[in-house]
Amino acid sequence: MPEKEWCWAFVIQLTDEYSITTLQKIKQAYNEYTGGMPIDYKTFDDVMHQQYAAQQRMSDILFGFTLVAILISALGILAMATYFIRQRSMEIAVRKVFGSTNREVLQRLVLHFVRYVLAAFVIAVPVIWYLMHDWLSQYVLRIPLSWTIFALAGLTALAIAVATVFGQSWRAANSNPVDAIKR
Repeated sequence: MPEKEWCWAFVIQLTDEYSITTLQKIKQAYNEYTGGMPIDYKTFDDVMHQQYAAQQRMSDILFGFTLVAILISALGILAMATYFIRQRSMEIAVRKVFGSTNREVLQRLVLHFVRYVLAAFVIAVPVIWYLMHDWLSQYVLRIPLSWTIFALAGLTALAIAVATVFGQSWRAANSNPVDAIKR
């Protein structure tokens, strides 16, 4: 290169692993070529880390909000189950008096809430698929949206709902029908 022109940036691909000695040799060759100008370098890992640091921060924030949303949803389902079971306590008592087993009552109460979770899942999957597909299409390296991601999310939501409702349903199924009829 002519003396008045300088190379602003260059890329060096190493065949071996990145090491301090390799970096020192590169600095030495650069100093010989430029006459001692300071070198500012970044490794590929540093560049990738900077490029996706904002995405990582957003991921951490969304993870926190996701946990809060799951907790609020579980509390909402618990409140709804408590209210629903209290409203139907007379019906549960009558069913038990006419011969329903605790298992049948428990199954009926839990399945009532499972239907709501399944309906929400059926509505949410197309919306989430569309939003995720649109968001992931912005990246050069893409991961496919597999059905297993949605199945795992649905099973997790179902497990949380069943675990939340089960306690209240168990208490209602094992209660004495006389107590509900007395009220």
